[in-house]
Amino acid sequence: MNLKHVTSWLVGSALLYGAVAACTSSPSGETAHAQETGGSSANGGSSGCGTCSVPQNLRVVTADSDVNQHLGGGVDVNPGGAIWLDEGPFYLTDARISGDRLLVAVADSSADCGNGELLLSLSSGDPGGYLAGGRLLVPAGKKLCVRNDDPTDSSRLTWGGFRPY
Repeated sequence: MNLKHVTSWLVGSALLYGAVAACTSSPSGETAHAQETGGSSANGGSSGCGTCSVPQNLRVVTADSDVNQHLGGGVDVNPGGAIWLDEGPFYLTDARISGDRLLVAVADSSADCGNGELLLSLSSGDPGGYLAGGRLLVPAGKKLCVRNDDPTDSSRLTWGGFRPY
């Protein structure tokens, strides 16, 4: 890195520092007051406060409560079959089966679902044969698959999850 780049970086950082403003809302929630942090009229910034409008009904929406981020469905898995459900990144939160047993696995996006790494084994006979309110991450570059190792009976998986922002 040469001196020209270092100087440009230092000047840019100083200008950015002088332009950063903190914003706090008023008790009524209708306006916000901005106070500059680090600038003054002597060094190129402006001193003083400004006022901006803030919507009255602000609310935080997380990915798990945002309907636009939800995904899921229901699939029938034939005996000895494997089905690709969806590609990551997303969180699997719920899974329930009707039938005997299903294996939920994570595989590379380009791999066959039959070769995925086992994530869950769901059996209708087990008291814990379902997932409710979980947060199992299916990372980017992976896909969620379901396998039915039963050679004679099909099973159905109903599942749900959400994509992170």
